[in-house]
Formats: sequence, C-alpha cells, structure tokens
Amino acid sequence: MLKHKHIKLFKIEYDAVCTISKRLNKFVVEVVVNGQNTYAYINNTGKLKYLIEKGKKGYCMRRIGKGSTKYRLFAIEYNKLASLIDTKIQENTFAYMVNNSLLPWLNNCKILKSNIKIDNNILDFVIECSNGRIIYTELKSAILVDENNIAMYPDCPSIRGRKHIAKLIELRQQGYGALLVFIVALPGAKAFTPNKNIDPLIHNLIMEAIRNNVIVKSVSIYYDPKTMFVMLDNPELPIILN
Repeated sequence: MLKHKHIKLFKIEYDAVCTISKRLNKFVVEVVVNGQNTYAYINNTGKLKYLIEKGKKGYCMRRIGKGSTKYRLFAIEYNKLASLIDTKIQENTFAYMVNNSLLPWLNNCKILKSNIKIDNNILDFVIECSNGRIIYTELKSAILVDENNIAMYPDCPSIRGRKHIAKLIELRQQGYGALLVFIVALPGAKAFTPNKNIDPLIHNLIMEAIRNNVIVKSVSIYYDPKTMFVMLDNPELPIILN
C-alpha cells in the first residue's frame, strides 16, 4: 500500500505570476501581470473563498485564441505552495494517478472513457478494472478549508452536484460500480468532510450514497510553483462524516 506522500506527478509550466485584483464573474478574474491589468479565465465555478482575494499571488498560463481573456489562472498561492483550482487539471491529475496505479484503492484499473453522458448528466469518467468491473466516477473539487484545515465540499449550494451524486446512487442500485471522489486540491489539509451547513441536501445524498455502497474517497493534491509540478499529497485523505 502507498504510504508516503508528496509524489511528483507531472509538470505544468506557468507563463506568468499574477496578482489578483477581483473576480468579475464565475469565469473571469481581473489580475495584474508585470504591472499591467489584464483578465484571466478560471475553470472553477465555486466561490473559492480565501483564494480569489485582492492581493493574492496566482499562477497563469497563456490562452491562445480564447476570446477576451489572455491568461488562464490555474493555481493560487496557499501555505507557501499553491492550491490547484482548475477543475480540468484536477481531472487530468486523477486520470494520471489512476493510469499509473498511484491510488491503492484503484489498483489494476484504467480510465476507459471521460465525460460520459447518462440521461441529463455528464459524469467525469468510466473506469475499467482488470477483473472486468466497470466503475462510473464523478469528481468534486474541495478547496475550502475550516480553521482546523479540514477540507469541505461544496463551498456554495450546488444543484449540479446533487444531480451527479443522485445519478451515482441510481447507477449503483442498477448494479454498476459507482465512485465519488473529492479532490482536495490544496496543501496541508488533514481530512475531508461534507459541508453540511452550506448544502445539507448534498450531505444527505453523500450519506445515502455510502448506504448504497457507492465508493466515496478523497485525494489530496497541490501545485508546487518552485518545481512547477503537480504533487500527490495523500492518496486516501481521511473522510469525516457527521
């Protein structure tokens, strides 16, 4: 079983270090790069409380032919390292870990398909294991922490999140494998817990998922700006249920 931490996964080079000014909408942040105001796209619709704040340092890659935003803000400084806020990169990181057998609870498994449409839902992955088992998988980004460094999801009410978890429960009841993974994408988190105060319906659905034998896991990753590597911190972060 994998017990050590802080494993280098893959490199993402940033093109600019920016300073955050303000969030304009769900997808655009005003930033300062080399003394100039500009705009950066963000691929995360959460509130990103304590991260998207004026004066915070961020890491951007250039966007080519992508409308009005020159940059893509994918990581924000946190505890001298960085939170990996970009959900697409979180997905790519999860796929990399699965395909390279870095998650002990998914040994001998590979990503079979991504972005699978089922009814009116799009789930992140279908995983196939060596024993022939098929596992429908949905990831959720958890980058809000409390004063005790316990990561939480969601950071705002999420109708979409409720639908995804309900679909996993339905698939499991139909006899398929179902997996819900919370990606804690910031360094130093000690555990994960559902954010009951923000969205009690999601909390209840997570508990129902567990009762229906949906696999529920949490993985801790982060971005190291010095090496420019995405890092695996903990392949099985403890989950606190309340």
